Amino acid sequence: NDGAFKRALVRYKYAERHPEHTAEEWRNQAVDALIAPMERVLSRQACLEGERIGLSDAALFPFVRQFAATDPAWWSAQPLPAVQAWLGAWLLHPLFERAMRKPG
Repeated sequence: NDGAFKRALVRYKYAERHPEHTAEEWRNQAVDALIAPMERVLSRQACLEGERIGLSDAALFPFVRQFAATDPAWWSAQPLPAVQAWLGAWLLHPLFERAMRKPG
């Protein structure tokens, strides 16, 4: 995550600052580095480490959320049902809702 995926994610989100590739090329690099491998794993099991939420799930969720939010229409149109379902479950998870609750 901290290598090729994070590098491509930042460049995808801020493609105008990294003109050596188009946003689509950065996005494709991010997919190849992390999203496609996650799809393969999550198509066989509920979470990245097996059937129960693990540290990998919690650590990668914020980055996958950022990636998906960069172009939501593109994201929802992709043939990535396992990662999309995984992300959707995290977005509804009580832990995430508690973490995102505004103080006051």
